[in-house]
Amino acid sequence: MNIVVCLSGQVAVGTLLPNERRALALARALSGGHLLTAVLAGSRQEGDALAVALAMGADRAIRIAGDGFVSTDFHTLGQVLARAVRPLGAQLVLAGARSDNERLGALSASVARHIGVPHLAGIESLDPLGEAERPAGSRATLAVTVRGGGRRRRLAIEPPFVMSVAGGGDEPPVALDDAARAALVARIEVSALADPEATVLRRRTEILGVSEAVVRATTEVASAAELLAKLGAA
Repeated sequence: MNIVVCLSGQVAVGTLLPNERRALALARALSGGHLLTAVLAGSRQEGDALAVALAMGADRAIRIAGDGFVSTDFHTLGQVLARAVRPLGAQLVLAGARSDNERLGALSASVARHIGVPHLAGIESLDPLGEAERPAGSRATLAVTVRGGGRRRRLAIEPPFVMSVAGGGDEPPVALDDAARAALVARIEVSALADPEATVLRRRTEILGVSEAVVRATTEVASAAELLAKLGAA
């Protein structure tokens, strides 16, 4: 199974939010030889958080290049991350419950919407589902614990799914010296945003309810600021 953890890069260089560390730990703990990829949209400096993800056991790290994502709304950022996640063929996508800039916990929901899979908010645990727990006739393979309405529930689910992870768990911050960080940063793959017109038309369709076809050639933008400028011009 391909697993993707979406990171925000919001905190100091070389660190992660507690619930992002928790998301990585939950993904890493799943057995069965799964491929774990960490994805972040941001600048080179913000992308240092991916070095921490690699140190925590991620197999791959991908940075979507851009300098203005720190001021991007969760809807747009979710769409950008979805464009990176979709080609990876991820069956499971995790993100911190407070990893969007507005602290609304909506980034993972936006990613789920744009890749077209179910979303589950605020999970506390994630484990392989034992045979004894599997409901009769179910193809569920994972068990998650969620809290809501004053109750804690354990659910059996079948991927694909996008989930936000609540809580920080016991995962301490990862300390990297300069040499270790440099070696890990060298493993980070960098991807540029592509086809901003498709993004512009999607946003205009959602606002106006009128579908439009892409009529101009595909172009590339190098930063979130350029993408937002395209959206504003639509």
